[in-house]
Amino acid sequence: MKLSHCAAALFFLLPIAASAADCDHPPGGIGLGSAQANLQCAEKTRAATDQKLNDIYQKLLATLRDDPKRGINPHSDLIAAQRAWIAYRDAECGFRNSLSSGAPQWAAVNRSECLTDLTAARAKNLAEYLQQAQAE
Repeated sequence: MKLSHCAAALFFLLPIAASAADCDHPPGGIGLGSAQANLQCAEKTRAATDQKLNDIYQKLLATLRDDPKRGINPHSDLIAAQRAWIAYRDAECGFRNSLSSGAPQWAAVNRSECLTDLTAARAKNLAEYLQQAQAE
């Protein structure tokens, strides 16, 4: 009986797995299916880039120490800067998306790609700061 439940579950999950986008070979075209497949790939890339940024951010935070006696607060300043950067990134991508005259089904793809681009640039900046902090 339990085996039949597993088989039934597999039967229903197969279409989901089969519909997963092949990000190495994204579909061409401009249809809804293409937009959905491209969104899956864009979101996969965005999530990986966001994880990279978070890893670098955590390493940088761990290396910075505030020194209130000297009036130096790099740890606190980084937290404030990162919060402001997130607000900027989200607003910037919203603005860019509002200027896009493409098909509505591509709006989410465009936004995800914008988030990825800005996040990758920020990760590069934070990596440079990390190298500088580790050199001191």
